[in-house]
Amino acid sequence: MTWRPSPGTDPRQPEWRRLGEILQRARERAELSMVTVSVKSNQSPTYYGMLERGQRRPSATLLLKLFRVLDVKKAEQEQAWLLFGRSLWADAARAMPHDVRTSVTKRLFRDGV
Repeated sequence: MTWRPSPGTDPRQPEWRRLGEILQRARERAELSMVTVSVKSNQSPTYYGMLERGQRRPSATLLLKLFRVLDVKKAEQEQAWLLFGRSLWADAARAMPHDVRTSVTKRLFRDGV
């Protein structure tokens, strides 16, 4: 029997890694430690580290909270939301700010992601 990671835990997901890179760049730009971000976002430091390494995908609500904690730029928010893709659109769309949602919607459905 071949081992397969359970859904939501596959570190090979390239979208998750890119999302983690966005979070890491924003954290470093804000000059915050991983522990500080995890405390401000009410997550464990271990879980936040897994997000930055692309080993977990945050919920849309948590991603929005992290954007606020890290003061993520609008362009990076749009890039991150696009990584969620169509499959998670309903969850993500409810959480994102209106101006970002409008921009992402146009790109998602125009580009056929």
